[in-house]
Amino acid sequence: MAGHTRVLFREKYPAMAALFVEQEQLEGLFIGDGRSVLAYCPLGHEVSTTLSALVKYKRVKCSYCFSKKIYPITSEERELSLSGKRGNALRNDFFAAHPNLALELTDPMQAFAVTASSPKKLTWNCTRGHSYIASPNTRVSMDVGCGYCAGRRLWPVTSSEAEASLKTGMVSPLRNDYLARHPELGRQLLNVSDGLVLSHHSQATLLCPRLLHRKKKALGGFRQCGYCDGKEVYPLTVVEQERIIAGNYELKRPERNDVANFYPEVFEWLQDPRAAFKHTRNQKATLSCHCSKGHTWVAQHTVTLRLGCPRCRASEKRSLVEKEVAAYVSSLVTSELLYNDRELLAPQELDIYLPQERLAIEVNGDYWHSTAVLEAKRGATPEVYHGAKEARAKAKGVRLLFLWESQWLQERGHMEKLLREAIVGKSSSPELSLFRSPLEDV
Repeated sequence: MAGHTRVLFREKYPAMAALFVEQEQLEGLFIGDGRSVLAYCPLGHEVSTTLSALVKYKRVKCSYCFSKKIYPITSEERELSLSGKRGNALRNDFFAAHPNLALELTDPMQAFAVTASSPKKLTWNCTRGHSYIASPNTRVSMDVGCGYCAGRRLWPVTSSEAEASLKTGMVSPLRNDYLARHPELGRQLLNVSDGLVLSHHSQATLLCPRLLHRKKKALGGFRQCGYCDGKEVYPLTVVEQERIIAGNYELKRPERNDVANFYPEVFEWLQDPRAAFKHTRNQKATLSCHCSKGHTWVAQHTVTLRLGCPRCRASEKRSLVEKEVAAYVSSLVTSELLYNDRELLAPQELDIYLPQERLAIEVNGDYWHSTAVLEAKRGATPEVYHGAKEARAKAKGVRLLFLWESQWLQERGHMEKLLREAIVGKSSSPELSLFRSPLEDV
C-alpha cells in the first residue's frame, strides 16, 4: 500500500503563502503541520495563526479587525492623537476610529483601551455640560448621545432650585425639564410644579392663557391653545347640544368656540342643527342649509353662514355687508357717492362708485361670485369675469377694487384700513385685487 503523499503549503495555497511575514518559514512546510506562523491580514496587521486555520477558513482571521484585541500603540502615538494628529493606520482603538467622540469622554485616555464595538460603560460629557453613562457601541452604532439633551432623562433638580425657579424664573443651563425649556408655556400647566418633573415628550393637562380651556396634550407639540386659535372645536355633551338647539342660551359660555355660540341664528338655516357644534366661526366647511321660503344652498364657510339665504339676499337691492362698506366709505369722503351705478359700465353694475376720485368698489358675495355659480350662470371663471370688468373700468379711467364679504366679516378692521389707504392715500393692496374668493383658496 503506497504511503500518503505530503503536499507543500506554498504549492497548494500560493496566495496565502505570500501573506507570511517570514517567507523562510515556508521551507519544508507541509499541509497538515500543526505549526503556528505569522501572517498579514488584508489590512496589514501581523497575526499569529495556524496552518489548519488557514486551510479551514482560506484567509487570515485577524483578532484586531474583529475588535477582539486592541492594537498596541506607544505613548508617543497617544500624545500625537491627543494633539489632533492622525496616528498609525493599523490602529483599531476607539480614539483612532472616532477621535471627536473620544474627546467627549471624561477621561479621553480610556478611548485607547477600548474599540468602537465595546459594550463597556464609560462616562461622557456633552457640549451643554451634562455628564452621562454610555458605551462606545451605543454611541457609534445606535448614534445615541446625551440622554438629557435628547429629553430621554430629566436632569435632577434640588428642592431649593425648584423653589427659586418657580419664584424668579431663573434656571440652570443644565436643566432640561419642561419648565426650564419653555418657561412661558410651562406656566400654562394646570399644576405648574409638574413642569419640574416632565420632559418635552410627556403628556400633561394644560390651561390656556385665557384661563378658559383645559386639555391633556403632548408637551412637545404644544405651542398654543387649539380652542382659542380655532383649530379645534370645544366639545359639548349630547345633552348640552339638545338644550342649546331647544333655545336654552344660558349655556352660551366664553370657553365655547363653535359657530352656534356666536351666531345662534344659524339654527334657522342648518338642515342638521348639530353641525353647528362641529365647526368654529372661522372655518372652511360644507354645510347644507335651507330657509323658511324653501330655498336650499350649501355654505362653504362658517363666516358666510350667518348671512343667511343667498337667494333671499339677492332679492334685496343691497346686501348687509355692502351697506356696511358703503357707510364706512361715505365717512371718508365728502364728494358724491353713487350706489349700484349702471351708467359707467352699462349694462354691468358698480356697487359703489366715487366719480370725483375715479374709484369704484365691488362688494362680492362669496356664494354668487364663486367658481361654481359664475361658470353656471356666466360661463366664465371668476378670474375671467372679474378681470374683464376691471379692464373695462380701467379703459374708462376708473380704478376698480374688489372686496369680498368673507374678508369684511373676518377682518373688518384690517379691510377698513386698506380702504382708507386706497381712497385717501391713493395706494392699492393686493388684498383688494382678488378675482377669486379667498374662501376657495383655504
